Order: sequence, then C-alpha cells, then structure tokens
Amino acid sequence: MNQLNKEIFINLSLIIASYKGINKLPFLLESIEKGTRIPKEIIIVHTCHDNYTELIKEYNKLNIILIKSDKMNQVFQRKLGINKANYDFIMQLDDDIIINKLMFEIIFDNIKNDYKNKIISANILTKNNLPADIRWVENYNKNFLFKFLIFFLNGFQAVNGNIVLKSGRPVPEILQTKKYQWLNSSLCFHRSSIEDYISFNIDGKSFYEDVYTSHNFFMRGYRLYKIKKAIITHPVTDKMNFILHCKTIKNQYRIVKDFKKSKILFLIDAFLFSIIFLIRKN
Repeated sequence: MNQLNKEIFINLSLIIASYKGINKLPFLLESIEKGTRIPKEIIIVHTCHDNYTELIKEYNKLNIILIKSDKMNQVFQRKLGINKANYDFIMQLDDDIIINKLMFEIIFDNIKNDYKNKIISANILTKNNLPADIRWVENYNKNFLFKFLIFFLNGFQAVNGNIVLKSGRPVPEILQTKKYQWLNSSLCFHRSSIEDYISFNIDGKSFYEDVYTSHNFFMRGYRLYKIKKAIITHPVTDKMNFILHCKTIKNQYRIVKDFKKSKILFLIDAFLFSIIFLIRKN
C-alpha cells in the first residue's frame, strides 16, 4: 500500500464475497491496482475453498483483509464484510468482474458530498461493451406480445426501466429510466445506510438479492442512481433458462410478499415465464 501515492486511496471499504474465486479474483484485483482511485481497504469474505492467503501476497499494494465465512452464501458473506468495514463509504462487488480504471473515482465523486439517503451503483457491461441485460431489452423492444405481457404483469400501469412489476419481476433498463426502483449488485452507500441494508436469508445462490436489497432502500425513501460512466465488465453472463428461472421463483415471491405486490399477478407471471423458458430455443 505504501508503494502508491497516498492521495490515490479513498475513504471507502470494498466488500467482495468470494466462493472458489482463485481463478477469478486476480482479474478483479489487477484492475483495482490499475485504477485512478483505490479503496482504503478491500475485505474479501471467503469460504476457504481456495488458498486466498497465497493469492493476496501478489497484491501487496492493496490493503486486503481476509475474513472466513462458515456459510457459503453471498448475502451472508456480504453482511460479514459490511459489519467489519472501517471507512465511511462502502461498496460491494462480485468476485468475477473487472473494473474500469476510472470506476472508483467516478463512483466516489458521485457520493462523497451528497450521500444522505442515497444509493448508487456502477454500470455493468458484457465483454462486448453491451448492457448486461441486452437480451431482455432486445426481446422487449422487438416483440409486441412480450411488451404487452410486461404491461399486463404491472397491472396495466406504465412500465419504465429499472422498476419492479406488480408481479415482483424486476425490469431492466428497457426505456429511459425516470426513477430507479432497483439497482445491480455493485451497490455503494454511506455507512449511515447500513441500518436499512436488508436482504433475505436463503441457502445457496441468492437470486434477486440485489433487487431485494436495493428495492428496500427505494421503498424507504432512498434515492437510487446508476452511474453510467462508472463501468464494470462482467466477462461471463449466464443466459437465463428454465432451470435458472425456477430457482428465482422463490425469491421473486419474497419480493411480492415483503413489498406487498400482487400475489395473483405473481402466479400468472411464474406460470407464463415457465412456459416461455420451456419453449424458447435461443
């Protein structure tokens, strides 16, 4: 850490939940080292499936803190890291992404002087510099029936980008977003917001956990923003299929129940999207 100019370090704790990340983390850590701004501490919450102690020795310019989690759960691991954070601002990232060198500088400039009841996120793109939800957006823009279905699942109310439908389904940025109701997993906030950081407890992969947490902030009156110029690259994005869809249903219902959406529209949503993913070939 002393090998770099001290002014490059910002008043931010970065939380990374990692599971079997020995082959993924180096790309993220290398991109952090190349950044114009670097968090004062990087807390990696791992599950001891890899030798993280050996891995971080290669990145002695960074202040990396390792925490072992007895539970293999992204939400649980993030909470462990957040509870150990020492600095005024906190940001969470997945372990399989790469950041643009200006990302932390842009994020920090957008929140350091205006942070009360404010949550921001970076802009996640594919390796081809396309929005992470590009397939969803293209289907919405090209298919009238799909567009009508989304309108119906929102109780015949206007649909905007980054809203949560009445059926509990999160909609990506299909249109110019007027007011973000949810953000992706790269959340950044002031530590005073920790008291309102809520997520569900569930074993295994936590589908929609970012939607649940950020939508809860929205429902509590927080201002949500996605900072378009703060770029994160997600080299590998899983295509939604029938099996993955089925795994999301339970958590979608949690959104419906906890945020008082429509249970009837949820049931229709789960049924119709099950059919869509069963018959879809591409």
